[in-house]
Amino acid sequence: MRIDLSKIFRYCPGCGAKGPKAHSKTKHITCGKCGFEYYHNVASAAGAIIEYGSKVLVTIRANEPKAGMLDFPGGFADYGEPIEETLAREIREELGIRIKNPRYLTSAPNIYVYKGITYATTDLFFACRIDEPKKIKPDKKEIASIEFFEPGRIPVNRLAFDSAKKAIRYYLKQRRQTR
Repeated sequence: MRIDLSKIFRYCPGCGAKGPKAHSKTKHITCGKCGFEYYHNVASAAGAIIEYGSKVLVTIRANEPKAGMLDFPGGFADYGEPIEETLAREIREELGIRIKNPRYLTSAPNIYVYKGITYATTDLFFACRIDEPKKIKPDKKEIASIEFFEPGRIPVNRLAFDSAKKAIRYYLKQRRQTR
């Protein structure tokens, strides 16, 4: 899971000089002309495996990246926002519902390519339950539709991101161990 910073930063963000030096081990660039340094750090995101009865809610992505593929609701943390608040906000924005008592499941690294820029993320997944799926109102700008699957029948190969695949596998393993 490598990101080639020399392809992302062809010019120095500080002075505009061509070809800042990319350091692959430390994930940063430096400019030989002005001394600018930039560390391309990991972004945080939260995702929810939402349970209703014996099923799990899965969304179909409306937008790129990976439009039309399956996903779990969630999104990126804002600056200064605890990840639990990120989760609650994203679920409210995407599905129009409030979640209660999320249980942390697992985290996974991910690569997210958006408009030609490659972002490294750490995605934190939580499980939570809902009682009234009729209250769900998907934001059609982000979610084409939703489906409910028996957990073991989720088509993992249709999940948009590797982190979501890891999360559902972990979730399924946890379910087997508690039964």
